[in-house]
Amino acid sequence: NIPFTGVNVDGGAVKNYRVSAPEKQYVALALNVRFDDTDASFGVSSNALGDLRLHDLTGSLAAANGLTVREVLGWTYQYLDGIKAGNPLGGLSMGDLTMLVDLLNNSFEGGRASTWAMGHLA
Repeated sequence: NIPFTGVNVDGGAVKNYRVSAPEKQYVALALNVRFDDTDASFGVSSNALGDLRLHDLTGSLAAANGLTVREVLGWTYQYLDGIKAGNPLGGLSMGDLTMLVDLLNNSFEGGRASTWAMGHLA
């Protein structure tokens, strides 16, 4: 299960809160992973999105090599929740993590693997 923390609400609406880009990317990836876990027809691959492993990343993203998509999702949650302050993945900044989650979210847009996905997910 992918945890979500509650927010203070007044009358059912969140007041004075703007969702950040990292939060939007996290929610999108969490939904993609969960839909793929629960609906066999969600993706064209027999491999679960969450179980795909990152490889051959370079530069500031290289710290994520060897992690599964599910592990990246967990690290992102912990980072957003304040559990992991600083650099959770050996040097990945929040910007790097957001970029990585965005790349993962767009890896199978329209049911086809992107060039990035083919080069960095197995």
